[in-house]
Amino acid sequence: MSNSPFVVYTKLSPNCSARTEEITKITPHHMSGNLSIETCGNVFAPPSRKASSNYGIDTPGRVGMYVPESMRSWCSSSAWNDQRAVTIEVANSVCASPWPISDAAWNALVDLCVDIVRRNPGIVRADGKTPGLNYTGDKYGSLTKHKFYSSTDCPGSWLDDHMKELETAVNKKLDTGAATPKPVATTPSNSAAKQPAKPVSRSGNDNIRAFQKWMNSTYGWAMTEDGISGPDTRKHAVMALQTELNKQFGKGLAVDGAFGNKTYAACVSVKENARGNITRIIQGMLYCKGYDPHGFDGIFGAGCAKAVRAFQTNNGLAPDAVAGKNTFRKLMA
Repeated sequence: MSNSPFVVYTKLSPNCSARTEEITKITPHHMSGNLSIETCGNVFAPPSRKASSNYGIDTPGRVGMYVPESMRSWCSSSAWNDQRAVTIEVANSVCASPWPISDAAWNALVDLCVDIVRRNPGIVRADGKTPGLNYTGDKYGSLTKHKFYSSTDCPGSWLDDHMKELETAVNKKLDTGAATPKPVATTPSNSAAKQPAKPVSRSGNDNIRAFQKWMNSTYGWAMTEDGISGPDTRKHAVMALQTELNKQFGKGLAVDGAFGNKTYAACVSVKENARGNITRIIQGMLYCKGYDPHGFDGIFGAGCAKAVRAFQTNNGLAPDAVAGKNTFRKLMA
């Protein structure tokens, strides 16, 4: 049994079992955050997590693998489903309901599903024989959801509302090779209506874009304000941190965007009630990592502390809600 050639990053999780059933389903999930494929791999790495997926897709559209297709992931709260499904965690471009995904993530999801179907002939349409997806709204179709098996919002309101469009996009590409553009949600589900998200543009995350714009304005840089947490954003965040450590604490660091030993040693501890540009950098990087600090205002309030604690917990750090040297190193990775 083969795996997808679209994979650009692999970090195998110990949280899996032998697969004993033929693959007949695909189950997309939402990350409930804007995690990179590397961060998602780190989340699934500890045995204590007791969770995993076969693949992950981040906001830039990169594909990671955590469990080979020959093995069953622990993803859907259902051994019955996971034995039969290839599971895919998809990053959210906005970390709030309706949990939308970027254009790049949508296109990658369509392409990955097409590839999985082509390599697994047991995944079929409504006629029971033609390779493709069949979304039936219950567990018996070839496109299923986590919420069929447990009390959860997964795959999030946005993907939940567009499962039929995913079926159509995948089957169209199987038939013609043509891609279907990501649909725009015009009628959100009830859960989305109760908790509307900040509007997002057709690419990237508006919170990350605000962080990028602030760094350009504050430090006179000209980085692309695309709302995507890529290497350039992380490099400039390190440069911003180095600049502030030099300015506020006289650390004498080279402003080179490399988080090395000298930058690590120069980091100060930042905790609740702190204010200023270093707190803004922490808030911006939390958004980049898929956590919601409840504002980008330079104020280390209770929401920021909660996000720092959650980030620390998921990255093997002491959950003390204090952004110290080790927390900065993980944030900037």
